[in-house]
Amino acid sequence: MFTLSGSRVDKQRNMIVEAVLNSKAQWLLFIDDDHLVPVDGLERLMAHNKPFVTGVYLTKNEPFRTTQMGEVEGREGEGYASLTAEQIGSKALVPIDATGMGFTLIRREVFEALPKPWYSVAIQPNGNVKGEDVYFCEKARKAGIELLADVSLNIPHLTPRGVVLKGDQVTMQASE
Repeated sequence: MFTLSGSRVDKQRNMIVEAVLNSKAQWLLFIDDDHLVPVDGLERLMAHNKPFVTGVYLTKNEPFRTTQMGEVEGREGEGYASLTAEQIGSKALVPIDATGMGFTLIRREVFEALPKPWYSVAIQPNGNVKGEDVYFCEKARKAGIELLADVSLNIPHLTPRGVVLKGDQVTMQASE
């Protein structure tokens, strides 16, 4: 297990990837410290046996939306929209274009296929900041890696209350 803390998330994620690649580990599971993960969450992600799979969680600020996104047509690399309940449907696994890394399982081979840095904060041509997670997802997709979300794995995001998606409704649950 590798744990880091500090303010540069992109730097920390790169350091963790380096540690994984310098070990015999075959998988890397990112768990952000503001998520409530089900006890069987890891097993559920591993059961898919996919190079990249994430659970579904919402932003912690209103308006609440999923952090699993599809690229907006005509705005390659600059525009993403959160998946809606209609897009998710009843499938267990859905393809995505980008996601937060709050609860994401990535096989070692993904990192081996990509050049450094794996994670970086970038300024887009329109002046907006692209987070390290979207940066990584774009690199992975360009390398032909399929990004998937397990929509049955709903991960509450901690706020003063937990925020979860149930069907097409956002609900709050008290933190314990």
